[in-house]
Amino acid sequence: MESFLALGLIAVTYGLSIHASVYGFLAVFVAGLGMRGIEQEAVGEVAKANPGPDVRSPDRLPATEVTNIALDFIEDLEKFAEMAAMLVIGSLLTLEMLTWRNAALAASLLFVIRPLSVFLVTWRSDWTRSQRRIGAWMGVRGVGSMYYLAFVLTHDLELDPLSDQITQVVLFTVAASVLLHGISATPIMTLYKNRKRREKGKDGIS
Repeated sequence: MESFLALGLIAVTYGLSIHASVYGFLAVFVAGLGMRGIEQEAVGEVAKANPGPDVRSPDRLPATEVTNIALDFIEDLEKFAEMAAMLVIGSLLTLEMLTWRNAALAASLLFVIRPLSVFLVTWRSDWTRSQRRIGAWMGVRGVGSMYYLAFVLTHDLELDPLSDQITQVVLFTVAASVLLHGISATPIMTLYKNRKRREKGKDGIS
């Protein structure tokens, strides 16, 4: 039953924000922060960066249990939405999209713009070099790209002459991202976890 709390919170927050003509995704994000803040007040001091396995322990207060159940439900919902989005993208892909222009734009987004933006944003953060590299490589694919594409096409932004080109570039980029990142995600994360284990082992020995 607690799972529907998260779904209800998302629906109510998004609906009210759209009715108030504000950005729905940002409103839902703020609502999530508020939910997390309530949990921290009820539980006490919780590790912010990495809650750890103790957060899911049954001895924690009910507020934490509700939050954990809600987070699990949201993760399942996100996976379902991603599968639906991939199904839509696959049905819309055509051979006409396989052009040098689309390939060049997709390559610039995946190999230049995305990594550069991540490195700039995390420049003074506490991320390690490995974490920044992983963050720079992973990305682009997901429901967000389809949402923004739908937003552009359904709002009167005077982009009719470019709507087909924008659609082709977005679909081509997302498809390329799904292929490249889907293939590389598991080996990259395996290497990262193995490196972290070796580092912890060295620290334990020293």
